[in-house]
Amino acid sequence: MTFEELRSAVKAMPCKIRSDAVEFYFEAVFAKADLPALIASLETYFGPPHKVAEQEPSPEADKYSGRYGGAEMNQTLYVRTKETGADVALLWPWTGGECATLKLVRGQ
Repeated sequence: MTFEELRSAVKAMPCKIRSDAVEFYFEAVFAKADLPALIASLETYFGPPHKVAEQEPSPEADKYSGRYGGAEMNQTLYVRTKETGADVALLWPWTGGECATLKLVRGQ
């Protein structure tokens, strides 16, 4: 799976798109019920999470996520490194637990 295929698969899922203005950044809100399909797509591209929810962010996690708001205890971070940078997905559950925000970034 390529980054473009991942982005297309994610965009085809039920979600509220917040940002899709540039080819390197995508942001959307997903309902809790749709998260298993989203996570399966993320793990197909990225593999297992770099940082799971309820895990203290490492300095390396901060390096990858800081530009996009950082990774906090309750957030999940996916990273795929490559020669030109790192592709990153950040999954933020909302406080109420009914939704989560996804930020999907292609490294440059």
